[in-house]
Amino acid sequence: AMLPFEDASLNSRVPKMLLHRLFGSAAYALYVDAKLRFKPHSLVKLWTFVSEQLAAQAATGGNSPFRAAPSNPAPKETPAWVSPKHPARKSMFEEARCVSKLGLGSPAAIQRQVDAYTAEGLPEGPLEAGGAGLIEGEWHLRDLGSVDQAIIGCGWLQEFMKRGHKRDQLSFNYVVWKLGLLSQNRARFVDYGIGLTIFEHQESYARKRERKWRKKSAVVCAERRRGRGRLDAALRELSTARHELYAVCTMLLVGIIVLVFWRWYGHVHVPGSPRPWRRGGVWE
Repeated sequence: AMLPFEDASLNSRVPKMLLHRLFGSAAYALYVDAKLRFKPHSLVKLWTFVSEQLAAQAATGGNSPFRAAPSNPAPKETPAWVSPKHPARKSMFEEARCVSKLGLGSPAAIQRQVDAYTAEGLPEGPLEAGGAGLIEGEWHLRDLGSVDQAIIGCGWLQEFMKRGHKRDQLSFNYVVWKLGLLSQNRARFVDYGIGLTIFEHQESYARKRERKWRKKSAVVCAERRRGRGRLDAALRELSTARHELYAVCTMLLVGIIVLVFWRWYGHVHVPGSPRPWRRGGVWE
């Protein structure tokens, strides 16, 4: 009753975006999408991953143990939010066209969102070229000691609820740009491959298992085929031997029939036959 949507898939965005309200006493929060899984033995690298992404730049203040001491000169703030860049598309406008073409959202609602962002002057293009960029929202790392990550999360949920479709990815970079945090490096977008050091896709894992299963099955099938081939060869040899046995038995049967006929009917005189016939033990 406390969630804003009737659709469970939409309500799943609430803890995703308002994670700071659920774990207010934590130092960091890492959201991982359901399509990802941790690689084997990668949990030992998780703290290193968090420290490398959030503490890449030393900073003062907050509750991060990686922040530099106040006595350090010219400290810089750490990013409040870290997300991976999209590996294929570079802007929200490219993603909107792709989503609309694939039917992953209402084309009318997506077009209204694109028109609104265009009217507000959202720069198109990758971050390197001065655009707003595009994230791949499969994982998000947040410094819960920063107010900026809470502002981003709340603004993201508000913008998502306004647009009327399920693609929250389209509004994230707009929110960061609109809040003015994009130029301040408070939201940091890293290369997609960084996440692959500890995560892998469920589909990729399933494909690996399928390949392993197929390879094992191919070996078993090959062995079965070889065994079946040997069995077929043995059956063919047995069939040939059986046919040869049938031929020998047939010849023997014919010979026996001839001998019996000769034994019992050999004394009968055949008229016109030049051969003498035995009668009463005396040849005539």
